[in-house]
Amino acid sequence: MFKFLKNKSNKKKILAPSEGYLMDLKSSKDELFSQKTLGDGFYIKMSDDKVYSPINGVVVSVFPTNHAFCIKGHNGEEIMVHIGVDTNLLNNGVIESKFKKGDEISEGDLLAEINLEEFKRLRIDAEVYVFILNDLEIDKDYRNYKSYVYDGDCILEMKE
Repeated sequence: MFKFLKNKSNKKKILAPSEGYLMDLKSSKDELFSQKTLGDGFYIKMSDDKVYSPINGVVVSVFPTNHAFCIKGHNGEEIMVHIGVDTNLLNNGVIESKFKKGDEISEGDLLAEINLEEFKRLRIDAEVYVFILNDLEIDKDYRNYKSYVYDGDCILEMKE
C-alpha cells in the first residue's frame, strides 16, 4: 500500500488524488472539461474506489451528490475535485463523502469513496478530475500523460 508523504514545505503542490492513469484534460469526453472552462488541471482514470485530498486546506463546498468538492488551500490555491462525468445526476449513496463544508482537510486525507459496481452498472467511467479554479502560475509541471501515478504523487507545483 502506498504511504502518503505529507507536504512539509510551504510550496503550493497539487498531488494525485487517486491511483491510476494520469490524463490530459483535452482527452476528456466532457466538452466543458476538455476545453478547460473550469481551469487548468488533469484527470486520473482510477484503478480503485478511493479519492484523496490533493492539497491542505478547507472544504468550501460539497455538491449534494458528493461528486465534486471545492477546496481552498492554505497557500491560496483554490481547486475543485470532480468525480466522473455526468455524476451530478447520480443518486445519493453512489459516492460517499468523508468531509463536509467547513472541514479542515490535509493532503492524503480520504475525501470520498465511490461505488465502482454502481459506476460500472451505470456505464460511468471511474475518473477523478482536479481543476485549478484561481489563476495560479505553474512553476513545475510533473505531468507525464498516460503514465501510471499513485495517490500522493506530485503532479503540479505552483509559483510562490
